Amino acid sequence: MKALPTIRSRLTGLLVAVALAWGLGVSAAVWLAVTSEVDELLDETLQAAAPVLGGC
Repeated sequence: MKALPTIRSRLTGLLVAVALAWGLGVSAAVWLAVTSEVDELLDETLQAAAPVLGGC
């Protein structure tokens, strides 16, 4: 017969799961923020370069 899981093992598993979920959530938020900022920077750079290159 298999022994029942201890409180320590259940808490450890829960802590690992919560830490992984939190880390993934923070990573996703940072990814979205960085992507947005890089897009804005590239748009501004392209708009500044357009007159030099003979655009508008």
